[in-house]
Amino acid sequence: MIDDDALDGRLFRARPDTPLRGAPLTGEQEELLASIMASAGVARPRRARGSKTVLERWLLGCWWRAGGRVPVVAVGSAAVSVWPVQTSHAVAVTPRVLQIQPLQGNAENLLLELSESVAAAAEPRPATTIRFEFWGLALSPQGSSVSMQPHETLLDYRSDGSTAVETRALQALAADGSPVDDPDARDAGELVLWHLYKKGEAVGVFSKPSLDTEWGSLLREGERLPADADAAGYFRAVANLLSEHPLSGSEQSELVRFLATLPDIHVEGELIDRLGRPGVGFVAPDGDYRRMLIISPELGVLAYELVYTGSSRTDVPSPAVIDYKAWY
Repeated sequence: MIDDDALDGRLFRARPDTPLRGAPLTGEQEELLASIMASAGVARPRRARGSKTVLERWLLGCWWRAGGRVPVVAVGSAAVSVWPVQTSHAVAVTPRVLQIQPLQGNAENLLLELSESVAAAAEPRPATTIRFEFWGLALSPQGSSVSMQPHETLLDYRSDGSTAVETRALQALAADGSPVDDPDARDAGELVLWHLYKKGEAVGVFSKPSLDTEWGSLLREGERLPADADAAGYFRAVANLLSEHPLSGSEQSELVRFLATLPDIHVEGELIDRLGRPGVGFVAPDGDYRRMLIISPELGVLAYELVYTGSSRTDVPSPAVIDYKAWY
């Protein structure tokens, strides 16, 4: 009989074949969505604080490893679809859109300059840990959301070849970023997931980068992108790669240099990310959405954000942050 740790590992590595956000739903998916929304008004018992269902562990693992590819978020609240379904009024609490100061220059030149500055500031020792804060939109069909709750994940690549992964809940927040007491949220610091990958077990789906990495091939293979992938696809792949492998400063520099080769990127401007760090935002359009990477002259890629900028959704305003990750 399989033990809990082995079951967690299998669920954590599962990658359901789900469509990209915003892609048309199949008839079967439409029927499933309709059944979820139709039953949303049924009263459900509130889970005890500290409890963790297998479904929550599976969804959380898939979400942080697959970025925006998994269309369901269930972290400390009822799991509901985050497809752009029409609703009668806005129900989601979302983070503030970052304030941006315009910056002159084209994306290619600025990215090349940032690549050089990251290389100059690079630490000689390779990184062995990844730590990042993340949040994803979770809608409540039963009424307006009370809060949003980011989480923090730590990956520790140990000297014995094993890798420990730990995710904890962070303080629940109101839309303006102030702390809020939400009885349905997890306690700040509550352990959501812990798993130990043994030596030789793959933590994710991306190959481990090195200084001679061909970044385009690595990103396309890990993210299953076509040969003619657009910049938005590569931005999403970068966010997922950085959530699986720690990069040295030199590798960060080469990754930023690769981004300079991509078309259809524009400079958003200078900004302060959600962890209070200065950087430059670069945006790739993706239909009704825009994907942004925030890059520091010293550290490389600081953060990733998906922002809705369309006009058809009524569950969120426009623009609205749909999800973000911030590495530190």
